Amino acid sequence: MAKIVKINNISIKLPDKATIHRYINLDKLYQPSVQRSDILLILLYKELKYVVIIEDTGRVKIKDFERLNKTLEDLKEKKYLPQEAVFIKIIHHKGIKSGRALISRIKMRYRVELQECRYRFIDLEQIFKRYGW
Repeated sequence: MAKIVKINNISIKLPDKATIHRYINLDKLYQPSVQRSDILLILLYKELKYVVIIEDTGRVKIKDFERLNKTLEDLKEKKYLPQEAVFIKIIHHKGIKSGRALISRIKMRYRVELQECRYRFIDLEQIFKRYGW
């Protein structure tokens, strides 16, 4: 049975039998002046490690996508991430008012999942099922 965990006021629905191997509050890792994403999770699921980076924002902007990529590259450089892992980038947002088609194209280019706040939680179980993990 899937479980919901709460991290930094964000609820996350984990896939059944997934466990949190490591969690880093990126707000504490980086200095306040540095633009970075908010949460790093490393999950163990079916003998693989999944690195989940979450950017929590109001309205989706281009800089949110760029921030996710910069955070991922920086964490790789600093060797915070496992070598063998599946990487998942998520923008948790309050909704898209206009420019939905543009945001969808950008989402595909940056390979980012969008999860809207109105659904109460980030649904990693749904994302894992969609990719057949």
